[in-house]
Amino acid sequence: EGATTEDKQQLAVLREEVRRLTAEEAAKLARFTGGTLELFLFASLKSYLTAKVHLESVNDSFRELQAKNRELRSSFEKLKALDVMKSNFLATVSHELRTPLTSIIGYAEMVLEGIGGKIPAGARKHVALIVAKGEQLLELINSVLDMSKIESGRMELSIDRVSLEQIVEDAIASVTPQAAKKDLKVTSKVEGVRDLLADKYKLR
Repeated sequence: EGATTEDKQQLAVLREEVRRLTAEEAAKLARFTGGTLELFLFASLKSYLTAKVHLESVNDSFRELQAKNRELRSSFEKLKALDVMKSNFLATVSHELRTPLTSIIGYAEMVLEGIGGKIPAGARKHVALIVAKGEQLLELINSVLDMSKIESGRMELSIDRVSLEQIVEDAIASVTPQAAKKDLKVTSKVEGVRDLLADKYKLR
């Protein structure tokens, strides 16, 4: 409304100078615009489908991982139960073996002391060997029992004043037969060590 006559004249001139689209050109422009929109829609749909497929793949992997975790948890619980059964089995067997073996050693020592009557010198040597081997087997059984106690957290120590030199000599005496078979000589040298407060068996 506020335009001057001169402005209106310039506007009329500009309208005349602006080229008008023909029907064919308008149709081409419409086809181009429609193709461009279709291209954008296709790209958007493709991105959406790709994201959906990826999400489904991730969900499948997550479900598979959950199933594997449940299987591992079940296997772990079974292994824990088996470990407890093993420890209980070792403790029971060790106890059942140790009890009669202790009786055997005790009766053999009674024979050596002559409680049941005098024994021949030749027989004494064999009975002494029974005692020695019985004590070695008892130590082996105690080792098995100690392992089960360690695993169950119930290790006990029997503290007493012991001679380190005597412990070393006992240990060497245990391996001397095996060393002799290979022409090896085992020696020890313990000097300046006082008696210790320790568990003799475990220290040995």
